[in-house]
Amino acid sequence: MGNLQLDGPPPCHRRIDIAMIVRAQQNDTLDLLIWRHLGSTAGIAQVLALNPGITSLGAFLPMGKAITLPDRAPAAPVLQMINLWD
Repeated sequence: MGNLQLDGPPPCHRRIDIAMIVRAQQNDTLDLLIWRHLGSTAGIAQVLALNPGITSLGAFLPMGKAITLPDRAPAAPVLQMINLWD
């Protein structure tokens, strides 16, 4: 058996300058795809701007359709809570 070597990221997603390109799976909706890769649907306006005409595809994306997603925003700093009764 030959050795399997993977060069670069998996074929389902690859990075470009400030965004990530992912491919839709069967029965994916845009919000599900965003949630799966970014962990939130808060950036849907950015995704729509990066993918002109994506809304014309309907509710379910065609399987294998390349979608450009923005990079994840840095996590907000966690504020330390102060309890008055400690």
